[in-house]
Amino acid sequence: MVNNISNSPYFRYNDNQTSVKSIYLTLLPFVTSRIKITYVFVMIALVSGLIALGMFSNDTNQLNSINAAIIIFGTGACVTMASLATYLYNDLYDIKSDSKNNRNIRLSDVQYQYNVIFGATVLLFVSSGMIAFALNFFSGIACLAFIALSVVYSHPATSLKDKFMVKTIVTAAGASLASMIGIFSYSTSLEAFVVSDVLWTLPLLSFLFYFVLGPLGDISDFKGDKFANKVTIPIKIGVTNTFYLMFGVIFTISLVLIFLYVMYDTHIITPIIGICISLLLASLLQNTKSNPDKQRIKHARKYSRWHLLGMLCSVLVGTLL
Repeated sequence: MVNNISNSPYFRYNDNQTSVKSIYLTLLPFVTSRIKITYVFVMIALVSGLIALGMFSNDTNQLNSINAAIIIFGTGACVTMASLATYLYNDLYDIKSDSKNNRNIRLSDVQYQYNVIFGATVLLFVSSGMIAFALNFFSGIACLAFIALSVVYSHPATSLKDKFMVKTIVTAAGASLASMIGIFSYSTSLEAFVVSDVLWTLPLLSFLFYFVLGPLGDISDFKGDKFANKVTIPIKIGVTNTFYLMFGVIFTISLVLIFLYVMYDTHIITPIIGICISLLLASLLQNTKSNPDKQRIKHARKYSRWHLLGMLCSVLVGTLL
């Protein structure tokens, strides 16, 4: 028996569909459900930006606190809008798809909701791009790349989200671009980023970590994806091997942090904190592996995001000391 979409929190309408209240009620459930997960990209950008602030202080003529606060706020606003627009854009193609399975919802209601979400998505994408270019030319380029990835990820013509491994790679690349937006906000040149001893590792760490978060989500959706004949990492190599893959990624991240200390003479606190966080995360995943039910995986994904931010913060602490 098909659920009534009109009773779903994603299908709220007002008789006066042109009113501000109706638009607000249409957007609210989408935004509130998505804003809870956009913070990861935002925090990646902010921490990366703070690290760049310390390293580029000479190039930026010792930014005063007001200018630094403006850049931090702009970076956060830019990545928040771009990330939220990405999720809303993905939801666009679920609205009509879901409505086809329900005869109790009017097509006019579906079209109205689609138009509202589409308008909000375009507004957020454009606003994020404008803020990024206002911060720095290279931040703008990174933001445009982020937007382009968002479009090809969800658009039916490409639909990268349904392709094996590509989905995880594109999401990881988005995290890397969020890091670069934060870095370039304080950089005066592309060369400063390329020749930096530390900064190039921040997008790399962000990229690698999504090979923990992504597969965890795939394990949670294992039964549904298998029923829908989707090919994900756990379905392709098995749940147990997927956990081993994640352990390998965590080990690689630890090696990167040790590499920073050995080769670039960062403070020893960076690998110490990073390795401690890696061990905690490995322990969390091991406990989840023993009983990978949805609740445990949800718990693991939630705390894994904070482990990622902790590792980036270990680099921040190492650059400040």
